[in-house]
Amino acid sequence: MNGSDYCFFHDPSEARSRSAASRKGGSQGRRAALPSTAERVPLTDTVSIVTMLSDTIHDVRTGALDPKIANSVGYLCRSLLRAVELGVIEERLSELESAMGKHLK
Repeated sequence: MNGSDYCFFHDPSEARSRSAASRKGGSQGRRAALPSTAERVPLTDTVSIVTMLSDTIHDVRTGALDPKIANSVGYLCRSLLRAVELGVIEERLSELESAMGKHLK
């Protein structure tokens, strides 16, 4: 530092500044997360998943939800939606196979 025999990290006169910088840096590294008391929302069908995505979009737009959390919710909802869709297809296929089996007998 200009005019000092010490660097920022060792200068006794910079103790407060170091402490403030440390607090600021520590708070920036935290993961974005909802509180553990956040309501559990059952996502069992496409309507509930679309509702979750709609609510998430609204919360990001109003500043109530960190975009990092919203990105995770969006990614997970896409995966869940695909699984729900595959479950519906498998169920319909099973019903068709069952109906065809009865028809062939």
